[in-house]
Amino acid sequence: MKILFTIFTPPYAQGYLAHGGGGLSVEEKFLHYKDWFGVLRSALAVSHEVKLISLTKEPDVLSIWHDGYESIFFPVLDAKVSVVDGRWDLDAQGVTEWVGAFYPDVIHIIGSGQKLSLEILQSSYASRCVLWERTKFKPESHLQWDELRLCKRYILSTVEQQLEAGQYLATEKLLSFPMGVNVDLFCPNSSVKDIDVFSVGRFWSTGKRLDIVFNLVKRNQLSWFIAGSVIKGWPYRWWEDLLFFSGPRRLLKLRRIKKALFYPFTSGFFSNDKLPSLYNRAKVFVHPSKEEGASRAVNEALACGIPVVVHKDGAPYIKSEFGVVCESDQEFEGAVISLLRDDKRREEMGRKGREWIMKNHSAKKLLDTVNILNADIIADR
Repeated sequence: MKILFTIFTPPYAQGYLAHGGGGLSVEEKFLHYKDWFGVLRSALAVSHEVKLISLTKEPDVLSIWHDGYESIFFPVLDAKVSVVDGRWDLDAQGVTEWVGAFYPDVIHIIGSGQKLSLEILQSSYASRCVLWERTKFKPESHLQWDELRLCKRYILSTVEQQLEAGQYLATEKLLSFPMGVNVDLFCPNSSVKDIDVFSVGRFWSTGKRLDIVFNLVKRNQLSWFIAGSVIKGWPYRWWEDLLFFSGPRRLLKLRRIKKALFYPFTSGFFSNDKLPSLYNRAKVFVHPSKEEGASRAVNEALACGIPVVVHKDGAPYIKSEFGVVCESDQEFEGAVISLLRDDKRREEMGRKGREWIMKNHSAKKLLDTVNILNADIIADR
């Protein structure tokens, strides 16, 4: 079986990859980053011909083999194109022609709101296309997009979002799939719990809403790690900011991890293989986002046996046995402090969270489900 994955949010635009270090190109770092789609592609490549297509700022087409499959990165025509009303209309030459030459049996389009994805769906391949929604389903914007009408199957991240989408779209095309986690990489270990709060995301992103975490940490003088951002100001001194963001560090691409000298706080960018140790050092994982379909970071924390504190609009699937779901922003502080004061409760919640992930959201479960879907797509043509 020929299986094609498309990801047209390019690696260079993804913050966790856009910083130096490791001697790898941003495209190579993207492929080495073992998110659940990466694990899925590698697993499918064992018994099928799998390819991935994406975009690059480089002037020529890039072909990279990794974990048994080929990834092809097409040069973007204008890298300055920005997101407008949820759509990112980046363009590249030769994409649909390449898809025609490869002639895949199934096409997995990762993320709606992309110009090139729509072009593929408007070709003769719509009957073999599966569209995976990466964000929270929003009827006011998503229903304006032709991708949802054209695709053979539309996959939402949670059952709750599938039910909501079913109010507007044909229910027979809607699915909700487990958000796979690399449970071999993200697993509990014996690390000392020396971080009160751990968070993941871009600090200045309005969608992540990490200012909620910042404020509760500052008010209660908690230790905090944040991966995916380098921030300025408290708890750093002015001269720490000045030295960290100086010219030599910028030229040497050393601006990755910023540890405060006078407060237990670190912000920065960490490779995927370093993240499990950070999760395991944390007592609580806090994720206030309201926009995500189902957060990869929340599920990674659960896989590591860490209780989570989330917002009901961002992670409604979290159970009270292993997390706290906040109805409002004001509830976060009390939830975090309560967990930090109860070691036994955190330990029990962490154990149950790991069990739930293993049962419902492991990469193996995702692979088995996708194999069935692929067979159904081919049978329906």
